[in-house]
Amino acid sequence: MVGSVVKQDAEKIERLRELTRTLMVPDEVKERTPVILFVDDEEGIRRVFSRALAKLGPVLVAASADEALDLLKSRRVAILITDLCMPVHDGFWLACRAHELDADLPIIAHTAHHRDAVVRGGIFDRVMYKTQSWREVIDVAAKLMWPRVMAVA
Repeated sequence: MVGSVVKQDAEKIERLRELTRTLMVPDEVKERTPVILFVDDEEGIRRVFSRALAKLGPVLVAASADEALDLLKSRRVAILITDLCMPVHDGFWLACRAHELDADLPIIAHTAHHRDAVVRGGIFDRVMYKTQSWREVIDVAAKLMWPRVMAVA
C-alpha cells in the first residue's frame, strides 16, 4: 500500500516536471529570479538534494567549483550550498570567489569533513554535515535565503 502511494506521488511529480519544462518564461524574468545553487562532485548527492531543495524554489546544480562560479556570474543566486572537498578547487575557494561577486550571499558548507570546516571556518553562514538529514539542510537554507528572495519580490 505504502509503496503504491510513493509510486503515484513520484509519477505526479514527474508529470509536473514535464509540464513546467514546456512553460515559456521570459529571459529577463529567469535572470531576476533567485535560484538555489547546490554544488557537489558526487552525482547521487546532487540528484537527491536538487530534488529536495526544489521545494524551496528553482535549483541549479554544479559538479565543480569552476562550474558553480560560472553560474554565479550569470544568475542571481539566493543561496549557495557547497561541498568542501572537490577536485581542482574546493568549497573554500568557491566561497571566497562567491563573496567577491556578492558579499551578502548566504553560503552553507555541506561536508563530511568536520575538521576542515572548524579549522577554516568563518567563511560560511552555516556548516552542515552530510550525516544530517536533507530536511535539516532545507530548513536552514530556507531561513538563510528568505531575506534575499523577499528583497526581489
